[in-house]
Amino acid sequence: MGKKKKEPERQFPEVYTRLKTCRITAVKAMRILNLKTNTFYRKVSECENMNFIKHN
Repeated sequence: MGKKKKEPERQFPEVYTRLKTCRITAVKAMRILNLKTNTFYRKVSECENMNFIKHN
């Protein structure tokens, strides 16, 4: 079965946008979202992969 995933953070899209427009750093984004490094970068990667697939 495995461990249940936590619900996605509601703030992630807004914080991700701020990160990508260089208004905040990755460290600040992780603090806002209260995520550990690996979890944060996994979510960023998932988001970027979804955007890549949608655009191609």
